[in-house]
Amino acid sequence: MSDAMRRALPQVLIELPLVRQATGYTCGVAALQSVLHYFGQSIRQDVLAEALGADPEHGTNYKRMAAFAQANGITCKPHEGLSPARLRAMLAAGTPVMIALQAWGEPGIDYAADWEDGHYVVVVGFDDANFYFMDPSVLGNYTYLPVDALLVRWHDCYLEDGLIVRLHRFGLSFSGSGVAYDPAACVPMG
Repeated sequence: MSDAMRRALPQVLIELPLVRQATGYTCGVAALQSVLHYFGQSIRQDVLAEALGADPEHGTNYKRMAAFAQANGITCKPHEGLSPARLRAMLAAGTPVMIALQAWGEPGIDYAADWEDGHYVVVVGFDDANFYFMDPSVLGNYTYLPVDALLVRWHDCYLEDGLIVRLHRFGLSFSGSGVAYDPAACVPMG
């Protein structure tokens, strides 16, 4: 990566664990795994994928992820039509937000018209110009998008009862009784 593409981390950053998705269709599973671990729930990705019914054709349904988080003691709320200002307020309050957007498509793709490259990421920070993500497609680094680029990409769809349901500026916010993850901690091997 060129130095021109590198960016310092923002002041507002929720340090979620960096988790890499195991398959091309488990971005939602990996994003949820990161959130769960942040709140003290350590669950292997393959176990989580099976519990959530992750599917090679359709990925992972957000409703199953929300229900799983709730069943494990983490408050999860769906939000449709989120604004950048509302998203910033949630992040400033320490609330990570998983969103569904279009990403990792072919070079030159028009993300405004694209509904085929759905991807889950967790929004973890912001500055004046960008939002920052725990992106399960990237190993070892947070990612970022300028606000304008996020607004173009921030939509996705899913199949429910044979119908395509479109989501616009959708997110799942997560909160728990306390943060358990400490990125500076070293833990004993079991």
